[in-house]
Amino acid sequence: MDEMARAIAGQKDGEAPEGDGILTEMLKHEGDHLFSRLHQLITHAWEVGYVPQAWKDASIVTIYKKGDRTDCENYRGISLLSIAGKIFARILPNRPSTHLHQR
Repeated sequence: MDEMARAIAGQKDGEAPEGDGILTEMLKHEGDHLFSRLHQLITHAWEVGYVPQAWKDASIVTIYKKGDRTDCENYRGISLLSIAGKIFARILPNRPSTHLHQR
C-alpha cells in the first residue's frame, strides 16, 4: 500500500481520465474505498502476471501548439492513459529491486 500511495502522490492533479474514468484527485483526497479496490486489482495483476489491456492502451490526441492551424507541424500528440495503468507502471520498476534485496 505504501508503494501505491507514493505512486499516487507522484501523479499530477488535473489530468484527463482515460478509459477507467478515475481522477487522480479522487484517489488523493477522497478515495479510501477506491484506493483499497485499486490496490486489490494491482495486487491481483502482480500475482497472476496479467495486466488488463485497458491499462496498456493509450488514446493519442493532437494538441494545437501555435502558428498556422492548417500546418501539421504546429500540432503535437499526447497519449492519454488510464490512471490505474499509470499507477501500476510507477510501482512496477521498484518491484524487482525490492525482491532482489530481500533474498
